[in-house]
Amino acid sequence: MSITQDHVSQADMQPAGEDRPTADPMRGLIAPMVLLLSLAVVAIIAVAWFAAERLDHETENREVALARTALEAEADRMLFLARGLTFWDEAYEKLVVRPDIAWADDNIGSYATETSRVSHAIVLSTNGLTRMIFERGKPVDAMAEDYLAIDLLSDLTLRANASPMNMVVPVVRYGILDGQIHTIVASTFTPENATGSQLIWRPRAVLILASPIDDEFLAHVSRSFLLEDPAVSMRLPTSARVYAPISNDDAWAAAYITWEPSRPGTRLRQDLLIPIVVSLLAITLLAALYAHRLARARREAEAISRALDREVELRELKSRFISTVSHEMRTPLATIQAATDLLSHFSDRLTPEDVQKELDTIRDRVSDMDVLLGEALLLEKGETQRQEPEMIDLPGLIRNYWQNRIPSEGRTLLVKDERESPDQVLLDRRLLQQILGNLLQNALKYSSADAPVTARIVQQDGDLVISIIDQGIGIPQKDMHHVREPFSRAGNVGNVGGVGFGLSIVDRSVALLGGSFDLRSELGVGTTATVRLPLGRTGEKPI
Repeated sequence: MSITQDHVSQADMQPAGEDRPTADPMRGLIAPMVLLLSLAVVAIIAVAWFAAERLDHETENREVALARTALEAEADRMLFLARGLTFWDEAYEKLVVRPDIAWADDNIGSYATETSRVSHAIVLSTNGLTRMIFERGKPVDAMAEDYLAIDLLSDLTLRANASPMNMVVPVVRYGILDGQIHTIVASTFTPENATGSQLIWRPRAVLILASPIDDEFLAHVSRSFLLEDPAVSMRLPTSARVYAPISNDDAWAAAYITWEPSRPGTRLRQDLLIPIVVSLLAITLLAALYAHRLARARREAEAISRALDREVELRELKSRFISTVSHEMRTPLATIQAATDLLSHFSDRLTPEDVQKELDTIRDRVSDMDVLLGEALLLEKGETQRQEPEMIDLPGLIRNYWQNRIPSEGRTLLVKDERESPDQVLLDRRLLQQILGNLLQNALKYSSADAPVTARIVQQDGDLVISIIDQGIGIPQKDMHHVREPFSRAGNVGNVGGVGFGLSIVDRSVALLGGSFDLRSELGVGTTATVRLPLGRTGEKPI
């Protein structure tokens, strides 16, 4: 039977009746689709985010405007009340000309308190003295300075008196009374019948009304302007609350009306959070599925490629194996043939010693072929061997194999037994011979004739460590990962003969003994093969 080494193409390796894998036409579209979908979702998220921010900003501005409107409405209400009380002939008569406390109590104290939430009503004379004070609708014996700061009183009376003599123009300020912010209005008394008359300027009596910005006012703001949790703060509030200054001028503020921002944009973002997360998860899942599918397709393609390459390699290896084994067996067969011919034709002329020599030659060559076939069987079937341990003189075994089993004439072997007690070891002789024989043959073949080979024996941590060291050609680093595979040889062996499974036999035999095999080499310097075997461990081990 002959095996030709024809080139094997991938098409030749394709199993009959099966179509070759075809490219998925959608594979090239998935990545652009995922990218476009991702960009679309990101764009939608960005637009929604900025729209929500703009909505929050506009809503906050609207709520500030509503709060200002509420304050302006309160100020207008107090202005209207003050103008109505001071632009009235009877009020001028009863409060300025001939003060009447009973009339003032009925028409200012009780009326203003009950109908207009006025907490304090103060009447000042033309010279700024306190004429009467009503607190919560009741007259009290006190001075205006007991309630309002001097500078605020002066400002109110001055600005109120600055209006024309024949016209009531009340003024509004904000101040603190009894620790609470109030809307304060001041107006001068002007009789109705004085309208249109030519009155000279002179200080006039002043009415001051104060209305608290309290819970009732804030509840009205909440109902009318839909502001959430309105409150009054004497200090600038934190950024968590929206505020509007309570003042006549934004340059300064007596206090602040604050409320919780509605922030519909924030709620919108919260409502969109789940769809956004779901969309991102969907995109991620789609991308992961695409990546998984692409990786699987790539692995399948690589597996097919490796299988094809492996098939080609196996065909080449089998062809090389048959050729090499045939060549290796031809030499001992020729030797056996020559020995048998010599014995059959010239036995009467040979001495008994010559006959025995020829018979020993035949036996040795048969043993060589048996070893060769046994190693091939070990590699081919991964046979399980029953070990037969025996006591072995390890240095003697190494020297005997070097002198009698390999062509080592004229070569130097250095055996260094560095054990503290060089006793015999209990190991399987056949496996040990396979290990040492292959390592010694490799060291001999791949080193020059004048370079010695060293066998070093040590004992470490209860293990037997054997190192075969040569000064040969070495093994290239690119070949180190595959030289232990069957039928594999380094790329620099040249014309040196060999089957290519010596190191494979070593590797598997060491595994049968429960040990480890390490190989270190430097190109042009040499190779060190180290075998570590546990002592006293025997039994069967499949490989």
